[in-house]
Amino acid sequence: MELKDELLQLLERDKELRYAVMGLLGITDVQSSLKQLIDALNKVLNAVDGLARNQAVMIDTLNKVLEITEQLAKVEESHLEITRNILEISQRHIEISQKILENQEKLWQEVEKLWQEVRKINENIERMWKEVSDIKRRLSDLSRNYGGLSKSIGLLIERDTRHYLPTWIRRRLNLNIERLERHVIENIGEFDGYADVGDKVVVAEVKTTLRFRDVEDFVEKVNKLRRAMAGREVVAVIAYVFKARDFNKAVELARANGIKIIRHIHEEDFEEIT
Repeated sequence: MELKDELLQLLERDKELRYAVMGLLGITDVQSSLKQLIDALNKVLNAVDGLARNQAVMIDTLNKVLEITEQLAKVEESHLEITRNILEISQRHIEISQKILENQEKLWQEVEKLWQEVRKINENIERMWKEVSDIKRRLSDLSRNYGGLSKSIGLLIERDTRHYLPTWIRRRLNLNIERLERHVIENIGEFDGYADVGDKVVVAEVKTTLRFRDVEDFVEKVNKLRRAMAGREVVAVIAYVFKARDFNKAVELARANGIKIIRHIHEEDFEEIT
């Protein structure tokens, strides 16, 4: 404090000193102001530089925005084109749907006509089934009548054949027999014709239609009879009028077992098969 007081007193007394100090103080203020001005200018330049950079960024951003806007415009144009295509397709779809509906209506009409035809056909089928049932009934009646008639005719044919068979045996086999009688032998079976002639026995089977199973049955009975009458000769004959499909097989079986087969043609006329 003492030094300060002394300086103040000195300045009050010495005018020149006081002016010199004031000059020094003015230069210092100017330098200080210049420094502040330079700092301010630097800040302004920095700000201007920052603005320039920001402006460049903004311009770049604007360019990108413009580019994106152009792309969006192109996308929008594509979208509009797609929308137009969709509208055209929708219109075609509507037209096709209308045609389909028209065709469906026509189809339903045709189906209805077909159903009417089917109903008519079903009615005709039902009538036909009734007619077929009636025909089957009549055929069944006819079959029963024919079966009875066929059996009656078969019996007449067999009786006629049996009547003329002794004549053929006398002529062809030189065996003196007058007639053949039905005969049943115990444990052997029944024969349509049977006759004892000395040391021989004549047995006969008479069939309207000769089948293989008929020959099988007759062979079995003849073989049993031959074993039962070992000391006598058994002469076996099968006479028939018509032949079945397995006739040849039946003939072979008869020939293999020593059985004669003859076909009755008319009255005393017979054809020898084996």
